[in-house]
Amino acid sequence: MFYGEYYNKIDSKGRLRMPPKLKEELGNKYLITKGGNGCLFVFSSNTVEKLEEKLGNIPLSDIEAQKPLRMLFSAGFMVEEDNQGRFLIPPKLREFANLSADAAIIGAGSRVEIWDSERWKEYNTCDDFDSMLSNLSKFGV
Repeated sequence: MFYGEYYNKIDSKGRLRMPPKLKEELGNKYLITKGGNGCLFVFSSNTVEKLEEKLGNIPLSDIEAQKPLRMLFSAGFMVEEDNQGRFLIPPKLREFANLSADAAIIGAGSRVEIWDSERWKEYNTCDDFDSMLSNLSKFGV
């Protein structure tokens, strides 16, 4: 499970360092793709294998399910860190997530998310945390 909130700079070439606490579980090679709410999702190789297994069971004839699959995987890139611990966020993904210089990198349970730091601060405000938390009860939490 991934936890925590970290901030790092994206360099002029679009490279970012993954925080060491998150990198421990991610490993050195991982999938980065479009995510919800304008962020990027980052999945470890192990999680990608599990996703591929589950998503491989969706029939090709299920047209409604195929579109989000196409969108998720066509935007995906397997990235590896360079010898300085940085990985390149492809330009299309930086554009999608409105990433420029400051990134918020958060642990989100089964994945890591990369946000524009200002967008994350806006999203991360909550007037009634208890009410929001109660929404998890429908999942047995």
